[in-house]
Amino acid sequence: VAFFHNILQKHDIVEYYPYKGTRDFLLLDADGKTYGLFVRSASQSQTLLHTKRAVAAAAEVRDGLSKGQTLLCYPGAYSTTSLDGSQWGQYIQQATPMPTQPQKTESYSYAVVPNALPVHAQNIVSLNAYKKETPCPQLQEKYI
Repeated sequence: VAFFHNILQKHDIVEYYPYKGTRDFLLLDADGKTYGLFVRSASQSQTLLHTKRAVAAAAEVRDGLSKGQTLLCYPGAYSTTSLDGSQWGQYIQQATPMPTQPQKTESYSYAVVPNALPVHAQNIVSLNAYKKETPCPQLQEKYI
């Protein structure tokens, strides 16, 4: 919980949503900018590297994933019906290790990526824009 709260604070996130049945999150800041939060376990990356799709991935992409230095940041990328390995390079991001928990044996990494999840941003009214357009004193406070 503290990990997630820290990400929300660091990026000034005011709303967040699970993304389309994946383990990814869509994050929105007060200005309406979108981010994807991708969290992956080391075993997910290793399993992904043993799929038929991985053969088509570039060697440096496979190497970064196998060493835990990078993550594949595509919605549902670790599902069995997802992206072909030849396309992985455009979705690779630097991995940040998550703090380990005492009784957990699995290690996890994450990446927060601007504009990573398909959203029709023109249909989103940011919190700051809404405050300007809506003459309501309660909305002028930092938190609603």
